[in-house]
Amino acid sequence: MLENLLLKDKQNIAIYGAGMVADILFFRLSSLGYRDRIKMFLVTDISGNEMSKFGLDVVELSEQ
Repeated sequence: MLENLLLKDKQNIAIYGAGMVADILFFRLSSLGYRDRIKMFLVTDISGNEMSKFGLDVVELSEQ
């Protein structure tokens, strides 16, 4: 499914979630060449989460 993902120039990615599935998605998108477009991890509730993952901010959705 992700192999068919096509992003237009300058489109950025925010991964929703900060758990194991988000990690897998991060590594898969990175392996497909989209690492520079991933800008942050979004979560509903920041409590209990780290403030960053893989050098990217973990941001509470209400902050956006």
